[in-house]
Amino acid sequence: MHPACGRSIHGVTTAAAVWVSALAGFAAGLGEWLLMALGAGLTFILLMAPEPFAAKTPAAEETKDKAPRR
Repeated sequence: MHPACGRSIHGVTTAAAVWVSALAGFAAGLGEWLLMALGAGLTFILLMAPEPFAAKTPAAEETKDKAPRR
């Protein structure tokens, strides 16, 4: 969604995690244990340490500007 419209997208991380879980199950079902383990590990790292990745996006800059000051 475009920020000027006043709408935003929520729950993308949750949706992505559901898709990755489904794909990990699919890979495990096919016997591709290494692929499943690598994908699950990478996903875990990205979901648990989002700050370095999210800070480089334009949306992160907008959020910083709108944060209430103390």
